[in-house]
Amino acid sequence: MARAPARAASKGGFRAACWTSDTLDECGMYTTASDVQLVGRLMDTCSIFVLDAQGEELRAQLTASAASSRPSAEQALRHPWFFAGGAP
Repeated sequence: MARAPARAASKGGFRAACWTSDTLDECGMYTTASDVQLVGRLMDTCSIFVLDAQGEELRAQLTASAASSRPSAEQALRHPWFFAGGAP
């Protein structure tokens, strides 16, 4: 889990196999937005539940290409999907 301040993913340094080109921010930093993006990717690949329209909307927000466009974890937890019976 990322903590502020963010840490740079240095060249030749650690890089998780699950990271995509969108995981790090525009400066190559792993941030809390990186964590949010990976949660969205888990929603996409997890076979425990099927996403309804609100779940798909939330997943799309969490996996937005630009880190600055993703909601914070706190904002994501206020998404209607969690309150509409869509979440398990």
